[in-house]
Amino acid sequence: MSRPAVAAAFSILVAWLVAGPAVADTQSCADFREAVQKGMKGVILVDLKMKWMEPYSDRTNRIHVDFYFFDTAMNPASRLSGEAEYKVPFAAMEGHVQKITDAALQQIDPKMTTLAH
Repeated sequence: MSRPAVAAAFSILVAWLVAGPAVADTQSCADFREAVQKGMKGVILVDLKMKWMEPYSDRTNRIHVDFYFFDTAMNPASRLSGEAEYKVPFAAMEGHVQKITDAALQQIDPKMTTLAH
């Protein structure tokens, strides 16, 4: 899955129609029921969990990304996960959220490549 497709997955649910063994057509859906009603052949549900830093104690931003894969019967078939964190220095203006999101997705990318081929 390419990086633009992962970015599109941030709409929380991506329905994945497989047109052939090496070709995929991606469509976004508002929710899981909509994907089922459209008759999708497979669905990838993206779950983003962000834990923001606490100003007077734990100053670490954390993100956990899960990709849940559902088969044609809409049963869970597989899950890929990635996580990253950044300790925010005192008085910093930037929390590096994009940096940790990219790092979490980079953990998933090689697994996704293996799963997709």
